[in-house]
Amino acid sequence: MRTTSRRKFTILICLMLTFMLLLGSCTFAEDSGESEKLCKEFIDYALADDKASAYNMIKNVTSEEEFETVWKYMRDFLKDSTSYELKQTGWNKNVNDGVSTTTVVFEIVTDDEKIWQVRLLTRPEIEGIAGVYFTDVTEFVAKTKWTETVNIVLSVTSLAAFGFTVWMFVDCMKRTIKRKVLWAIIVCVGFAFGITIGKQNIAFDWWLGTPIASSGVMANLSSLSVTLTLAIPLGAIIYFFVRKKLPLKESAQNMQDTVSDNASLSDVNSEITAETEANTEEKTEKIENNENE
Repeated sequence: MRTTSRRKFTILICLMLTFMLLLGSCTFAEDSGESEKLCKEFIDYALADDKASAYNMIKNVTSEEEFETVWKYMRDFLKDSTSYELKQTGWNKNVNDGVSTTTVVFEIVTDDEKIWQVRLLTRPEIEGIAGVYFTDVTEFVAKTKWTETVNIVLSVTSLAAFGFTVWMFVDCMKRTIKRKVLWAIIVCVGFAFGITIGKQNIAFDWWLGTPIASSGVMANLSSLSVTLTLAIPLGAIIYFFVRKKLPLKESAQNMQDTVSDNASLSDVNSEITAETEANTEEKTEKIENNENE
């Protein structure tokens, strides 16, 4: 009866989790699709210099004076552009004081190779756009192209670090050492160090975790910062240097002592045999000499 109840409970939990995941994915797709449609419509109005239609999409959250500044910035950015490509790079849904706000982040690349990051906000109770923020990231993207090459190198080192950890873990499980389980856990501990460099600040961070975490460099367009993460298989490195010095289990130690004793007895027997053979040869030579005389 208990086994049956546990199975039913497990199945119920799995079904609930599956339903929640499906619901979340549907919400994500619906919000993303609606935001992408609004973003394209808004940018198209800016390209066509249709100020009235663009303002009509955002009039519920801004005044004409405030919109004038946004419009001037958009027109200056798009003045030499005739087309663009839009790609979604982020999505977030937040509920604060009963107000639900969906933020979708897009990357816009124009035909004259300008790059824009657009954060578009929507709310169920507001028709059209609830907020829009533009950031020109053209220069930042050009300056951070080196991150692609560095990421390739760091990906190779991450794979090597993971392979080294697996090697040390297997080595630990094969050895008959004391506290094997503890050392196996230590081998799986990694150390990661991160540094974030922005326009006006530098931040450091570190944490302990599994060596599965990979090293890499990420250029964050939202904050215009670069984050470098280095993951080190700290536990595996420590084990590598101390593994031959770790105390063995009693049975393994006794076996090793027995082997050593046998080796010592073998050496003694070899010495005795060699000495006996030497004495026998000496006596044989004396007898031969006496017979010759």
